[in-house]
Amino acid sequence: MRRLTIIFVVVVLVSQVAAAQDSVRQAYNEAASQAINDGMYDKAERLLRLAVNEAESAGKQDVIYSISIGYLGRVYVEQAKYAEAEPLLKHAIKLGERLEGTESLNAAVRVSDLASLYAAQGKFEEAEPLYQRSLRIKEKKLGPEDESVTIALNNLASVYMTQKKLEKAEPLFRRALKTSEKKFGPEHRSLAAPLGQLARICRTQGKSDEAEALLRRSLQITEKTLGPDHPQLAVVLADLASLYERQRKFEQAEQLHLRSLEIEVKAHGPDHPNVTFPIWNLGSVCEAKGELADAGVFYERALAIREKALAPDHPDVLFALNELSRLKVDLGEFRASAVLLKRSLELQQKKLPARRLEIAKLQRELARTLECQGETVEAERLMDSALEIINTQRPTRDGKSADGMFAFAKEHEETHRLREASLCYKLAADDYEQAFGPDDIKVATCHESCARVLRKLGREREATVREAEADAIRKRAGK
Repeated sequence: MRRLTIIFVVVVLVSQVAAAQDSVRQAYNEAASQAINDGMYDKAERLLRLAVNEAESAGKQDVIYSISIGYLGRVYVEQAKYAEAEPLLKHAIKLGERLEGTESLNAAVRVSDLASLYAAQGKFEEAEPLYQRSLRIKEKKLGPEDESVTIALNNLASVYMTQKKLEKAEPLFRRALKTSEKKFGPEHRSLAAPLGQLARICRTQGKSDEAEALLRRSLQITEKTLGPDHPQLAVVLADLASLYERQRKFEQAEQLHLRSLEIEVKAHGPDHPNVTFPIWNLGSVCEAKGELADAGVFYERALAIREKALAPDHPDVLFALNELSRLKVDLGEFRASAVLLKRSLELQQKKLPARRLEIAKLQRELARTLECQGETVEAERLMDSALEIINTQRPTRDGKSADGMFAFAKEHEETHRLREASLCYKLAADDYEQAFGPDDIKVATCHESCARVLRKLGREREATVREAEADAIRKRAGK
């Protein structure tokens, strides 16, 4: 009897110790979650490492552990440690689904974190369905008006924004804003994100006054609810600064970008990709003021950080290469521009199918730069390759594609590439006819332009035929 009593006491003590360990790990998770919300990622990482070590030492693979590694994955995303983040987040999802099923709230959170990782890497097509899944679970479990649902709406809408799907993004942002205002009042922190994103849409639509009002409201809410040093405030400051830059209020824009930079460096350190956005924006202000050399210094600094922290073919790296090459042309530094464009072209050719239109665009830009250096043979080869791609891989034949082809034709004509110009005018005429019908005036304009180029090439007979087609269209149109 005494032996059974001892065994029982031991079992009770072991259970109490295990329960105490679980409570400690849970406390670590809760403290880490608060640190993440406050933008204190180093502190969160330390807490989560303690939680993970406790679990692994005890051989625990439970829900608390899945939450710990999921949070740690999220912290790594914020720290741009993407290689470390992905396996943790995938493991957290798999373990959580085994323990709680595929429709738990923890699954929704972890799936959203993985989507955030992909979005940070520029993998928006992979992020989109994960954000959609997270939103669906949260709506089902919490109802359409919960704060977590509004966050999920903002996340999904932000991916749509990045993909330029404004028609999908805007209703989600407006729904998130309406829900938050109804449930929490006009100054709750959940309003800040949709206000900022709606401001971006308004700015795109040319509604500057409405955009500024939305951003000022977002700024006030963010600073009041999250504090003056929170990373989210840096985003709002950058958006308002960009609006001021477009309004040529350069001094105000510069001050806001500098404050945004200070916040990002304090939150993430000087070599984090997030730091490159205010750095780049400061360069943009310099360029708008005509201070091109100073702009180049900022752009080069941002590019260096991105190349160190991100994959070589990350969209932000490619954007920086292309924009810096454009600035180098404006500075008359054609050789430096060509080096940057060649790097960008090589990366795109590895990433994309050989005949994608993005590659054709880069080939055209590189050809123009090489021409400025007198390398006409290589420039001609690149232009021929770009034209071949455009001819075979054109998008849907509509007014937009026709406008692009007509602009391309004019560019060729102005640079005396007459053979290419004549072909592009013909293709533009075909697209306008497909989009608007055979009697549209734009079709006639294309025929006339083509005839002008054909005469320069000595192809008089073909030119006469094109002019006759243009005259017939104008007579039928009464013009």
